[in-house]
Amino acid sequence: MLVIAGPAGVGKSSVAFEISLQLQSSGIAHALIDTDELDRIFPVPSDLPLVTEQNLTAVLQTYRQRGVRRLILAGGPQSTS
Repeated sequence: MLVIAGPAGVGKSSVAFEISLQLQSSGIAHALIDTDELDRIFPVPSDLPLVTEQNLTAVLQTYRQRGVRRLILAGGPQSTS
């Protein structure tokens, strides 16, 4: 697992997508998860980190069932505002 973390707007997603493209061009099986896509919910619940964790768990389980052994995970600190 490669974790790309940092504050909003620094390019985590762009770097993750580029790494994914490089792996694809080399024929290396992998999955990419951008945690921003796991917690797009409105109104924002007070337990947003739990929502993200539950969604990540579900997605990872599905990927594991499909044989994914390499993962790129891009994400940063969460805000409930």
